[in-house]
Amino acid sequence: MEKSASQGGPPGRGPVVLALRYYGRELARMRWLTAPAMLLPAVGNIGISYIAPLVVAKLVGRIADDTAGADTGLGATLPYVLGFAAVLLLSEGAWRLGLHCLNRVDALGIERLYITGMDELFAKDAAFFHDNFAGSLTKRVLSFASRFEEFVDALTFSVVGRFVPLLFGSVVLWRYEPLLVVALLAMIAVTGVCVFPLVRRRQALVDRREEAIARVSGHVSDSLMNMDTVRAFAAEEREAAEHRSRVAHSRALTLRSWDYGN
Repeated sequence: MEKSASQGGPPGRGPVVLALRYYGRELARMRWLTAPAMLLPAVGNIGISYIAPLVVAKLVGRIADDTAGADTGLGATLPYVLGFAAVLLLSEGAWRLGLHCLNRVDALGIERLYITGMDELFAKDAAFFHDNFAGSLTKRVLSFASRFEEFVDALTFSVVGRFVPLLFGSVVLWRYEPLLVVALLAMIAVTGVCVFPLVRRRQALVDRREEAIARVSGHVSDSLMNMDTVRAFAAEEREAAEHRSRVAHSRALTLRSWDYGN
């Protein structure tokens, strides 16, 4: 039940770029949902992490002025308290509305990608299926669609959700000291240059991990589909030994990718 050796190597950049192209196409197609899904959580972050602390700082400054004879009674402090509550409430509302849109982006995108993956398989010729495990193809199609959620969530929370508040913070800092913004951007650039090779290395490890998992799934699927043949040749022990070998290889690659990420 061995397949051709061409299956053994890890996937290159081509499949990753192709998947990202499909993902980007889905995001562009649903731009009326994508825009609020990505921007509203960032707006919520700005309110919670930046504006609310500024309101508290103003209130603390007002209280500190009490020694100078400033009015710090209920009438003077109540606007700050109400402002703080309003900022948190609006920020939480922006978060929830953003997540509402994000859920629909994930669900609709995964649905279309499941259909796209199946259509692409239907378009392949017979030789393609002879050279690939049915189980591996199943795993890849399902992963291609389900990973869309992971991609969109990472883009929303780790990229846009941090970049937009950073832009807001830079504007605020610029009003006090422009050199602080320059130093901040310089540190971010240096960090990015240092991290980029590590990210590429981890992506290569993840690619090999996913390939190994797909081969385990493919072997299990094909063994079950061809159980009559396996039993006719009394090959149960051989298939079990191959399965143990594939699982051990998958475990080693999975641990390597996890440890490198850690």
